[in-house]
Amino acid sequence: MPFMEKNIRVLLVEDNPGDRDLVAEYLEMDSHTFLVDFASNLGEAIKKLTHEPFDVVLLDLGLPDSQGVDTVADLVFRFPSLPVIAVTGQDDDETARQAIRKGAQDYLVKGKISPELIQRAIRYAIDRKGTENELTAIYENAPVLMMLVDQDRRILRLNQLPSVSGKDADRKYTGLRGGDALQCLHALKNEQGCGNALECETCEIRKSVFHTLETGEPVKNLETRISVVNENQTRDIYLSVSTARIILNNEPKVLVALADITQRIQALEDLRRNEALLKATQSLTKIGGWEWDVEKKEMFWTDEVYNIHGFQKEAFSPAAGDHIPKSLECYPPEYRNVIMSAFNRCVERGYPYDYEFPFTKATGQKIWIRTTGHPVLEDDNVVRVVGNIMDITDRKGVEQELRKSEAFLNATGKMAKVGGWEIDAKTLDVRWTDVTYEIHEMPKSYKPTLPEAIGFFHEKDRARLQAAFNNAMDQGAPFDLELRFTTSKGKELWTHTKCLPVVEHGRTIRLLGTFQDITESKTAQDEKRLLQEQFQQAQKLESVGRLAGGVAHDLNNMLTPILGFGGMLMEDFSPDDTRREFAHEILNAASKAKDLVAQLLAFSRKQVLEFKSMNLNHLLVSFEKLLRRTIREDVEIRLNLAPSLPNVRGDIGQLEQVMMNLAVNAQDAMPEGGELTIETSVTELDLEHSKEFDNLPPGCYVVLSVMDTGSGMDPETRQQVFEPFFTTKTKDKGTGLGLSTVYGIIKQHNGTIRLTSQPGKGTAFQVYLPALNTDKIAEMTQHHESEAVTGHETILLVEDNPQVRTLARIVLKRQGYRVLEAPGGQEAITIIKTYTEPVHLLLTDVVMPEMSGKDLFGRLSGEFDIKVLYMSGYNDEIIANQGVSEEHVDFIQKPFSGQALAAKVRQVLDRDQ
Repeated sequence: MPFMEKNIRVLLVEDNPGDRDLVAEYLEMDSHTFLVDFASNLGEAIKKLTHEPFDVVLLDLGLPDSQGVDTVADLVFRFPSLPVIAVTGQDDDETARQAIRKGAQDYLVKGKISPELIQRAIRYAIDRKGTENELTAIYENAPVLMMLVDQDRRILRLNQLPSVSGKDADRKYTGLRGGDALQCLHALKNEQGCGNALECETCEIRKSVFHTLETGEPVKNLETRISVVNENQTRDIYLSVSTARIILNNEPKVLVALADITQRIQALEDLRRNEALLKATQSLTKIGGWEWDVEKKEMFWTDEVYNIHGFQKEAFSPAAGDHIPKSLECYPPEYRNVIMSAFNRCVERGYPYDYEFPFTKATGQKIWIRTTGHPVLEDDNVVRVVGNIMDITDRKGVEQELRKSEAFLNATGKMAKVGGWEIDAKTLDVRWTDVTYEIHEMPKSYKPTLPEAIGFFHEKDRARLQAAFNNAMDQGAPFDLELRFTTSKGKELWTHTKCLPVVEHGRTIRLLGTFQDITESKTAQDEKRLLQEQFQQAQKLESVGRLAGGVAHDLNNMLTPILGFGGMLMEDFSPDDTRREFAHEILNAASKAKDLVAQLLAFSRKQVLEFKSMNLNHLLVSFEKLLRRTIREDVEIRLNLAPSLPNVRGDIGQLEQVMMNLAVNAQDAMPEGGELTIETSVTELDLEHSKEFDNLPPGCYVVLSVMDTGSGMDPETRQQVFEPFFTTKTKDKGTGLGLSTVYGIIKQHNGTIRLTSQPGKGTAFQVYLPALNTDKIAEMTQHHESEAVTGHETILLVEDNPQVRTLARIVLKRQGYRVLEAPGGQEAITIIKTYTEPVHLLLTDVVMPEMSGKDLFGRLSGEFDIKVLYMSGYNDEIIANQGVSEEHVDFIQKPFSGQALAAKVRQVLDRDQ
């Protein structure tokens, strides 16, 4: 580099004031401007050089804190790009040589310095150092490993080779001797070398260096393989070794270049394997390939094409012109013109073809083949035609399925919508693949900029994406993001973009990434999360329901004697007896407890219902009067009933309770008045949409909608609204069982209930009930209590609960019946077999420890003419498991009053068999 005319900043490191002043005076005589600063020792010089820029250093070799040529070595090591001129009072050649070897650009002897000499030395030092820095930069950044070795086989210089070593070369390898040093170049993380220390004499790198040292002859592109041990793993590295003898400082040295050719060797090996595999694959699949050179009029066939034709390969040459006419002879005459015309159109106009024909091999064997041809274009001209011929004889029958599979795979790839993109870190140029253009709904002629590409994303996601890009550019950090996105045509999508920065020498040079439309999967995830939340809510309600059902059974057994004995007390006390009031309060409390149990059973969907075919419109019309008397006058009630409504199967009382609970809840949500709208409609649920309705079976459903204009609900309230004992009302305004009861009743009717509500926008409940296939289903038989409840018949009473058994015995005896009682099935069988008179009725509990009521009646009915009346405090699910929930089976649910039991017994006894 030529010396530049400019101000030169000189640092003079000299502890002698006289010498320092003399040098400064010499520098001031030059026409150039030398800006001189001083340091009296090495430590002060290092501090100044660390914080201030200088163009050259004049360094005395005899300083208070450093002596000799090591002073030069220390300063050059710390500031390798700064030219240093050694200054000393010793006038001997050895010191000069050592100073130059340690890195000094020149050597000046005190007492022999003149203004011209020192000024010229500075200019030459700056020029030489600039040239040296340029060469060093070239050397250090060479794409191969460069190494300088002296005659003693010491490594003098070593550049970087991240692709071989996995990291930058370390200075600690400089100065190592012998073959071990060379082997360590490929295992810098392993102090033990490459693992071949015992085979050092066979190392081709070592041999090449020694050969050039001893003979002076270069080695060019010698390929060798080294097994490298790195972190307990062994891998093979292929290297190209070149050496050259050079003279530096009048001494011979060897320059070694090591290029990593592992990828090329592996690529060649992969190519050989691929060719062998392709040949084997063609033979196994009976698919051969061919190529026609349009200009040369030459044909090339793979071995399998010859095999399919039954030809000997040795009888043909590419330029002989025999391939096409000989091949045509194998086709039936009626097809030869077809295949030849297709081939000519492909050559002349670039039309591809794909045909299947019967085919006769040269050996006479008849087969089926598929032949295809495809043009290869250059500048819109056909230069080659490539194709294949396939023996499809064995697969002719299943080809249609193969085509379906191929179509499916192609459609699957298109539906995946995975595109790619690339950004140049220096120019910020953006490149997209075809699928990326398709997702953006942009033509391929569009060339996006990085800001434009980011602009397609949702404004709330752009900052996150921009930060990820910046981090990838600056730190080389990959990212993986799911982002909202709008296409050029306004379509809103969810996209998944990944980025992998490409980093070289610690700098990101480009970003590579993928881009995928995940809108469908994202929507599916949201739906799955919603279904999981619904399932968890249903599980929670089901768990509470099981608990409620169990508690209700125990309460039923306790309430039965309370209601029964309480009723008998009321009958026995005269109207003016003060104890009658006490008994009334007992019955009143028991009745409320009974209602509470009924609500628990309704929520748990365990109460026994009386189903019948009914029209929901008729039920609403008859219920409207009661509703208007119940709801406040400032709430306007509107009925919008569908003109034609199919019947549903339901319990009238329970559905009336549903309507009343929903209406009262709506009223409470409108403390200042509003509108209560009740509608009926019919809807058809298909299989796809049934998932949104608690997986109801597809079919026709009657919809009851109850809507208000009240305060609405927040999301947290909506989550808990059907849970028992949850209420937003004050302590004395509600029990929290209203909507949980509604939920249980609707579920027991094989329906579902949906809720939509927002704060300040009212609430809407929609009840879905399965519609009956016909409106003419007869209503379930109504049982009316007989007017007469007394009798003289004999009744066998079987009940394992002593209190319930005592109550039933007393009630029946008070009505004139003869009662035989037993705590279980075996005792009952013993009693009836020893009793000499007829037994007219078996009154039995359903669930008992040793023998169920159903089994007991089955054993007695085959031997005795006896009727049966079942009773139970269990829920309908358990009763159904016992086999007594069928229609026309007489049953009384606990708790019951004495009057109810007497009436039911009389009803069963009076009915004809």
